[in-house]
Amino acid sequence: MYLHSIARWWRKQNLTVQFVISACVVMIAATIPTGLLIGDLAEKNALYHRAAATALFMDNVVAPYLQSPAGGAYSASELEQIDVVLNKPSLMDRIPHFEVWQRDGTILYSRSRPLVGVTFPLPAPAARAFEGEVEVSIADLGAGEHQSRGFKTRYLEIYAPLHELGTGRILAVMELHEDVEVFAATAHQVRMKTWLVVLAAMAALFGCMFLIVRRGARTIDLQTAELSRQLETTHRLAERNAELHGKAVESAKLRVQLHENLLRSFGADLHDGPAQLLAYASLKVESARRARNKVTRDAQLADLEVKLREAQDDIRDMASGLVLPEIDQLSLDTVVEEALSFSERRFGVSAQLVMENLKVSCSRDHKMCLYRFLQEGLNNVWNHGTSEATFVTVELREHNLFATVRNRVAAADRARRARRGLGVTALKVRAESLGGSVSLAISHHVAELRLVLPLREDVDA
Repeated sequence: MYLHSIARWWRKQNLTVQFVISACVVMIAATIPTGLLIGDLAEKNALYHRAAATALFMDNVVAPYLQSPAGGAYSASELEQIDVVLNKPSLMDRIPHFEVWQRDGTILYSRSRPLVGVTFPLPAPAARAFEGEVEVSIADLGAGEHQSRGFKTRYLEIYAPLHELGTGRILAVMELHEDVEVFAATAHQVRMKTWLVVLAAMAALFGCMFLIVRRGARTIDLQTAELSRQLETTHRLAERNAELHGKAVESAKLRVQLHENLLRSFGADLHDGPAQLLAYASLKVESARRARNKVTRDAQLADLEVKLREAQDDIRDMASGLVLPEIDQLSLDTVVEEALSFSERRFGVSAQLVMENLKVSCSRDHKMCLYRFLQEGLNNVWNHGTSEATFVTVELREHNLFATVRNRVAAADRARRARRGLGVTALKVRAESLGGSVSLAISHHVAELRLVLPLREDVDA
């Protein structure tokens, strides 16, 4: 459970935080062994160089007095002469113990006289020194030659070859003991410098990697935000497309229904109006043909002429409502005036007109939509309202065309034959196909039919 919580918290962090935590763990895990290893190598290297320098110094000082001894051992006078050289205070303080080894493990010289001539197992570092190497280590207090002298203090134990003057041949091996405390300060400085170098290198590496990862994380964050924004936009567009698709399907169904209703209405108007009049006229023709005198025949023909004229007028009225005037070359203000003029001629409905900023260029579809809107609005005034307080407003604001027909609603519909128009539903379908909208509101016996239609064309200069 605890690990699951940590994993969940980890996934919530951004790339930079994850890198800092991971890098710190890895850097610490790598820095500690690296620092210890490099520090140890640096300390050993410093120790070796100090041993080599000490061995070279002693080789130069005592080599002339330690050449091949006669009979394989130094005489008492030679030992005293060597003591004079080695027992100087400066050398005594720096190197308290000094021995010379033969290959068989015999000690040729030692400040401890009882050891001279004694044979011990040849130490491994001394054997390597006979191969020409300089060996340095911490003295083993358990070695026989050290126990015999009662060593209680750990020394730096240096084994260096003793060369024959002139030929460079290795004659013996010098064993030097130097106080370890003399080297302790140097070793501490070496370790401190090593740790500082390692920490500085790790910090520089961490800083460079952090900057790179931080830059990459910012790029990823920006791209993620951009992708999220695009994904959100895509979702909105998909929803909008689905909505528009639904509206398109509904609009298609509604158009079919409106078309069928219009045909049915038009057929009913033809049947109830001109068709009935023509049927009546056909009966009058037969009656006129069978008339017994001229007076009766003339009366029948006069009645026939009246019915035919009524049928003709009805057909013209219906046609005038279906056919638009030639509005392709008309400006918007002229289209508005034509619509009001038609309604005044047909229904006797006059309205107070207000037009503002209509010097625009737009498509034929926009003009037809505006014309049908005004036609239907004024038709509703004739059918359901009073024309005494009818106002028509058409104006352009911010590339949107606003048209309003406002009138007072009659207490009861007039006893007139309702003219069959497009209807508000058909107007809504037509306006929505152009990106606009139509709304009808009735409040306090005042009806307001409103059209909003976006125009994309530029306003004329």
